[in-house]
Amino acid sequence: MIPVYSFAKENGLGKQAADIRSMTIIKWYKPYKTTVRRGYIIELFRQENLLDIFINKHWPGGSDDGCNKYVLIKNEYEKFINGNKGKSE
Repeated sequence: MIPVYSFAKENGLGKQAADIRSMTIIKWYKPYKTTVRRGYIIELFRQENLLDIFINKHWPGGSDDGCNKYVLIKNEYEKFINGNKGKSE
């Protein structure tokens, strides 16, 4: 994932990518931490119409299915977080 952050910075998304990189992933029922961050990055690149460029330049084996998997895990994590607001962890 190293080229992700330099690519983001090159495209004016350095702060957003740094925020994603440093976000705390609390303990949940799945072992994914990096995968959650990848989901956030993929969504950021999609929103900025940069995902296809990133895939072509840095992730030639990347696919919509792979990207969607990361986003689904990120969404599942967000549901977990939203369902646990106000509860002690």
